[in-house]
Amino acid sequence: MQLNNLLYRKNAQNYQANLYLKSGLGLIHDSNQIEPLLFSGLAADWETRRLFASYSNRFMWGGDVFNLINNSWRLSFAPILETMEIFILG
Repeated sequence: MQLNNLLYRKNAQNYQANLYLKSGLGLIHDSNQIEPLLFSGLAADWETRRLFASYSNRFMWGGDVFNLINNSWRLSFAPILETMEIFILG
């Protein structure tokens, strides 16, 4: 089960920015052992019509079976910068 909460959103004329709190729970199985698995983390993104940047982290706790801290970055751009218009002449 996962729950995503929007903590902050900024809509400006030329960009949008978001901040989320992501959390969840489940079960993890290792050999003969089943443990609860909990995770929580933040995700942030910023985008224009040409650029997109994001960062997220995740802290996972699975008792004695599994523990992890994960960080992720992403940067993207749009290869076509101008809008194409099609004219049909009749």
